[in-house]
Amino acid sequence: MIDLGVLDYPQVHCAYGVNNSGKVVGQVWAQYQHAFLWAKQYGLKDLGTLGDPEWLMTHEGWAMANDINDRGQVVGSSWAPPTTQQRAFLWSDKGGMVHLGAFVDPSVPPENAYSYAFGRI
Repeated sequence: MIDLGVLDYPQVHCAYGVNNSGKVVGQVWAQYQHAFLWAKQYGLKDLGTLGDPEWLMTHEGWAMANDINDRGQVVGSSWAPPTTQQRAFLWSDKGGMVHLGAFVDPSVPPENAYSYAFGRI
């Protein structure tokens, strides 16, 4: 068992995925809920959310990293106002967090509209 450490604010961490090189992804619950990546070389990295960074400075956002492949690509889902839909994302060192597109029919009520990214990349 390895202590993953903590980010700079009080929180709860949940790990959901690990790759063959030992990198771990999951979710940190603090004032906001963000996706995280942990590696032995650099510790915890906050991956943020898909929301507008300016808006997120003062409002809530939510993201969860579900899995990571051996190339270090992370998949998960995120929600941040002004939208009310959860959206699937792919995160990489080069591209950051990228929205994978709208997988939900626009006619679905927002409270029932979400997409998750799981599995192989």
